[in-house]
Amino acid sequence: MAIIICSDGLGGNPEVNFCNLKSELENAGHKIVLVNTADVYDHEDRVNRVLKAYTDACSTNHSLKIFLLGYSAGGSAVRIVAEKYNDSDGGPDGVIMLSPAMPRFVWFCTGTLVRIMFWRTFSLLFAKTLNMTENETSQLLGPLSKNMLDQLISASIPISTKEARKLAFFPNKFLGFKCPVLHIYGDADRWISPRAQRKLADMLRQKNPLVTSIQIPDSGHVILFSEHGNNVIKTIREWVQK
Repeated sequence: MAIIICSDGLGGNPEVNFCNLKSELENAGHKIVLVNTADVYDHEDRVNRVLKAYTDACSTNHSLKIFLLGYSAGGSAVRIVAEKYNDSDGGPDGVIMLSPAMPRFVWFCTGTLVRIMFWRTFSLLFAKTLNMTENETSQLLGPLSKNMLDQLISASIPISTKEARKLAFFPNKFLGFKCPVLHIYGDADRWISPRAQRKLADMLRQKNPLVTSIQIPDSGHVILFSEHGNNVIKTIREWVQK
């Protein structure tokens, strides 16, 4: 049994996005902690919430392994938390990153994201939150079935434009960490370029030999909702067991 702390991405609802994963991992005997990200206002806030969930788990459980799992912006958050422990004896037993947001100096934008950012320039610069249209969500998160897309849209929450600007223009520097890493991304991601994900995998390996990086075919940004979602969940479950 392990404790797995899960952090969602921009606009994501963890109760929905991690629903199938949570069910499978709990059936395997693990305890799942979903970090509340409904009112996150900037990326440091997201990182601090993951950090608090981790320290709380450490303080109440002294015998169980603790893993951090993050999707998109949550993937960036769990990386940063792991990096805080890199030079100490503490830190998580493993980190799982699903389509993670990129660190500084890695160009991640796809043509689709650049076009949407251009048309949303005013909102990104001056609005407090951003609600994506159905068309924008479909373009960025696909390829997805209509049913899966409708589930994500109906459950989505407003995006903090402050956090979006931080991740786009001033992301945290990559420092690296030593605990085992499972890195999974889709080869058809239109939000964060697969090329950038491969660059991140190389950066992780330069600091850490315990990196497993997997590219999922015909999958977009939300790989847990792709046609290969069940296989991704199986991969995560087996990796945690190991």
